[in-house]
Order: sequence, then C-alpha cells, then structure tokens
Amino acid sequence: MRYGIVAAIYLKELRETLRDRRTLMFALVLPILLYPLLIIGMSRFQESLDQQSRVRTARLTVLGEIPTGLMEELRVRNFEVQPNDGAPKGLGERLAKSEFLPFERMPDPEEPGAEKKREKIRDASDSHPLLVAVRPMVLDRKTDLVLALWPLADKDGSWYAAILFDSVRQDSRRASARLQSAIDSYRRKMLAQREADHGLTRGFTRGIEFASRDVASRARRSGFGLGTVLPFLLLSITATAGFYRAVDTTAGEKERNTMQTLLCAPVRSIEIVVGKFLAISTVTLLAAGANIGSLSLSFANISRMTPDMTLSAVQYLLVFLVLIPITMLTSALFLGVGVFARDFKDGQNLLTPVMMLTLMPAALSMLPGVEANIYTLMAPVVNVVLLIKALLVGEAKEDQIFVTLISSTAYAVLALAFAARVFERDALLTGGKDTFRGLFGLDAKKREITPSLAFAAFSVVLVMIFYGGVLPGWRIENLLLLIEYGLILTPSILLVVLLRLPVGQTLALRWPGWRPMLAGVLVGASGWTVASAFVRLLPPPESLRQAMEKILMVDRADVPLYVVLFVAAITPALCEEVFFRGLIQGGFQKLGMWAAVLITGLLFGVAHGSIYRMMPVTVLGIAFGLLAWHSRSVFPGVVAHAVNNGIFAVLASYAPMRQWAADQKLLFIPWSWTAAGAVVLALGLYLAMRPREASAPTVVDEERA
Repeated sequence: MRYGIVAAIYLKELRETLRDRRTLMFALVLPILLYPLLIIGMSRFQESLDQQSRVRTARLTVLGEIPTGLMEELRVRNFEVQPNDGAPKGLGERLAKSEFLPFERMPDPEEPGAEKKREKIRDASDSHPLLVAVRPMVLDRKTDLVLALWPLADKDGSWYAAILFDSVRQDSRRASARLQSAIDSYRRKMLAQREADHGLTRGFTRGIEFASRDVASRARRSGFGLGTVLPFLLLSITATAGFYRAVDTTAGEKERNTMQTLLCAPVRSIEIVVGKFLAISTVTLLAAGANIGSLSLSFANISRMTPDMTLSAVQYLLVFLVLIPITMLTSALFLGVGVFARDFKDGQNLLTPVMMLTLMPAALSMLPGVEANIYTLMAPVVNVVLLIKALLVGEAKEDQIFVTLISSTAYAVLALAFAARVFERDALLTGGKDTFRGLFGLDAKKREITPSLAFAAFSVVLVMIFYGGVLPGWRIENLLLLIEYGLILTPSILLVVLLRLPVGQTLALRWPGWRPMLAGVLVGASGWTVASAFVRLLPPPESLRQAMEKILMVDRADVPLYVVLFVAAITPALCEEVFFRGLIQGGFQKLGMWAAVLITGLLFGVAHGSIYRMMPVTVLGIAFGLLAWHSRSVFPGVVAHAVNNGIFAVLASYAPMRQWAADQKLLFIPWSWTAAGAVVLALGLYLAMRPREASAPTVVDEERA
C-alpha cells in the first residue's frame, strides 16, 4: 500500500469536508451548543419542579383525633389539612377504638438482606385493612397522602401515626417526607415538655410512634419505573425507522434522479406526497408494532418469575394506538424537510436535528415529577410520552387518552399539510430553491379555502383554545369571551383577510330569509333533546357536570342571567358558527353536502375537548351544518346554537327546575322528551331544505354580476 497516496486522498477528503458548511455545523457546532443547552435546560427545569414541589401546599387527609401541637407543625410545613374528608364510613370510629395493628417495623438498611426483607414487609402491608381502606383516596388523587392516628392500647398516653402515600407521585412522596419531619419535630417538643413537667407515666418516653407505607402496588411501582424510560426508547426507535425511509424517498430519489421521472408521470403532487407519507408511516408503525411485540414477550418471560411485572393486552394495544399519531407527525415532518436536501448525505444532515428536536421534549418527560396534566396533554410529543407512562402505571383516564389522540392528530395534520405544500413546489422537487412566500402560497393568484387549509386552521385554533382555557386567575366569563372572540372569531377573519377573500361570501355572512331563521329556532329548541339521548352511551362523570355548572356560572349569584346568556349562549353561537359552519364547512364544500356536514360536525364535537360530550355535540353540529348548507348562511345555525345553549343556561339557573330534577333523580332526558324533540327537529330541518341553486344571490355575487 502506497502511504503517500493514502495521505493525499485523506487530505483531499478532509478539505472537502471542511468546505461543507452543513457538515461542520451538524458535526461540530451543533453538538457543542446542543448538549450544554440540553443539560442546563433539563437541570433548570428539574430545579423548578423541585422548588414547586417543596413550596406546594400538600393536601393531607387526617383520620382520627389530631393533637393541637401537631396541627401547628403541619401548618408551618404548608399542609392543607382535610379532617376525615372522603374516608370510608366508620373508619374514624375504628381508629378511636384502636382496632388496627401497627405496621411491622422496617429493617435497618445496613442489616444483611435488608432490601429483600423490606420488600417482603411492603408486600405484606398491601393487605393491611387500613391501607386497603385508604388506598383509593390516594390513588384517585382525592388527597396527596393520609395520616391515620390512633392511641396505642398497651401504652398509656402514646399514639401511633401511619403515613400512607403514593411513591409513584413525586408530590405525594415529598409530602410524606415533610410529614415525617413534622411528626418528629412535634414528638421532640412533646417529650421535652413532659420531662420538664415530671410525673412521667409508662409510655411517655415514646410519645408517638409512626411509620410510613406506600399505597402503590408492586405492579404500579414497576410500571412507573418502566414508564420513566420505556416511552422515550419506543419513540426513539420508531422515529429512527421512519428517518432513513424519509431520507431515501426524498433526498435519495433526487440523487438517483428518480424524483424527476416521477414528476414527469401523469400524477398529482398530492398523490405523490400521500403515497410517500403512507409508506414512511407504514414502516414506522411496523417498527412500533415490532417493539411493542418484543416488549410483550419480554414481560411474559419476566412475569414467570415476578407475577406483578406484567402488562395487560389492553395496555399494549393502547400504547400502540397512542403511537400512531406521533408516527404520523414524525413521518410528515421528515418528508417535508427531506425535500429541501440535495442528496442523501444532505438529507441526513437536515433531518438529524429535526429528529433530535423531536426527541428532546420526550427526554424532559423522564424527569421526576413530570406527568400528564392539563398543561402537557396538548404539548406535541410530550403528551404521547406522558400518556404512555400513565398507561404503564395504570392511571390514564379516558379524557386524557381522548385529548392526547386529538391533539397529536392535529399536529400531524399540520405537518402533513406542510409536506403537501412543499411537494406542490416543483422547484424544490427538482433540486432548486424557493421563496418563503412561494412555499406558503402567498404569491398564488388563486386563493381559496381548501380542505387541507380548513384542517390546518382547525388544528391551530384547537391548540389555541386548549391553552387559552388554562390561563390562571381569569374569571370564567372573561376567559370564555377571550376564547370565543380572541381565539376563534378573530383568527377566522384574519385568515380570510390575509388570503384576500371576500369576508361575507367566504364566511357565509348573508341574510337567508325568515323561513331558515324559523327553522333555526326549531332546531335549537329541540336538538338538545335528541343529542342528549347519546349521553346514555357514555355517561359523563360528576367532574364534567361540575365543569358545565362552572361554565354556566350556576354558583355565581353575582352574575345576572342576561350576562350568562350573552357569555354562554350568544357569544359561542356567533363565534363558533362563523368558524365551523362558515370557514371550515366552506373549505369542505367541494366534497359534497354529506361529507362537508359530517366532517365539520365531527370536528365541532372534537373541539369541545371531552369524549363524553363528543357524540351529543357532533349530532348538534350536523344539524347546524345542514341548516348552513341549505340556507347558504351561518345565521340559522347561530340562532339554533344560541337557543340550544340558552335553554341549558335558563334550566341550570332556574332553582325549582334543578330541585325537580333532583327529586325525580333524573339522570337522563326522558325518552318521551327525546321523541317529541325528534319530531320538532325533523320539522325544522324540513323547513330549511331547499335547492341551493334557488337561493337568493349574495351581495358579492351581485357585485360580480
């Protein structure tokens, strides 16, 4: 081997690499900047979580009689004491009679085989009657932890304190440590006082004995341990599978000159992007399925030695289902960004930071204390990872699954719309460049609301509604007005104005005549009775009823009825109908009446953010959509929407009506009401029906004529 030639080739390749700015950026500059930022950011984020946990007011349920001095210690340490709140009936009396035995003492950590002994004692404690009685209170998050106090029968003047917490929840775990510190401090003060007073009796040298027990089962603790790392690994492996397929199908085809051949064929750009997207998504989903299948087999073997270390088939299925929208999101992102690359190497350089930025939010979910809540359910990538963690722990709720799937699908739709837009630009597909205005269609001569644009608009508004709805410290009426006018109506008008479309025609703002308006009154007065029948399929929980009462301000005596009607009936009717039946349904009208009405109705149900409300609201949305389609106007739907919400507001505010429903134990609308409402609803829709061609021309049509 001629070493001089090797050195020359080596120097040549090195010079070419140093001339490649992108290679230098991604190989040297990006790691130098990324990892310090990632480590510092995660450290600061963890410090913030720890600080919030330390100062957070912990909800403590106290069972039994609590000494005054101990109560003072709890207040100093920021506990919100809930005496006997939500405890099973008769539990307090049993504690007063000292019917429960103290928990077995844990061995010292330095004892031989201490860990196995601790695990054995912990497993035995799972069947302790006190722990069994209070476990639902802690696991259902009615409280952070429970303190049970009872006198020790064989020791005069001594008490026993049992601290019951959930080790899976950081707030509960930290509160347990604070509670132990409070009890220990109180015990030292009490003993010092007794020693000063003299006259000691048997048992005073101890004062209070206490022990803590974890209410989480071994399976729950194991699921928590797995949920900390496993979701990130699943997402990383599945995203990597789609990464290489996306690079090959975009930059790789450019390098092989097969992209130009495909463009010369009689196919549409949307057909190309959808076909490639489905191929990448299929590969990614196959990888996800293979990973979950391997996971299930691994746990099947582990469960032979450790029976609690197992997951159900439903958990595996749900994990796969929640991975579907995230694979769609990553596939669409990789596809859209990959087109900008010139060749395979360039594609890897471009998509590597995209994949890293996608996985960084998932890495944050591995930090202690990060869990699924109202703030994280709509965050892309994070929501899926946290939901998988909740599924493994066994505490995922139906609404959490629903909101996560909907929000993840919305982000995937936005990414796919971006990819579709990129594939419409021939300059990018053939290796050229494009302008920002050209990429987003701002220089197009023909502007209109297309189905893809309608989907994108819905996805953006859905995310804004969700995060707008969790603004802290806002009165409910101000929050509702902000959401309706600021986050729904204003974006609808801005989009139409930016696209330079006629506002009145695009949003169907025309007078339809009195007959459709009367139809709107009938539909609004009867539609709720028909839609309520679907509530029987999935009865809502008590928390949803309380949330609806809060929206209708039932408990607010300071709010007049006309304010409630304006905020909860008139405002949503106007803003939501302009957005859904004007902008969104107008974007789907090319698909035909039933497709446009059904899709818009479904999106209308999804936007209300609850799986329990989805079906009833979708039925109402379909009825409002039929009114808008036949009248070519949003105003009949506005009337129907306002009447529907107004009836609910009046009934909820009318105390005798609430009392009558309580006396009758009325859980659902009677079938007789539903039957009568169906007749009125059919009459209203019949009045609204007439051929679209026979409708009066709009103001815009007259101007064009």
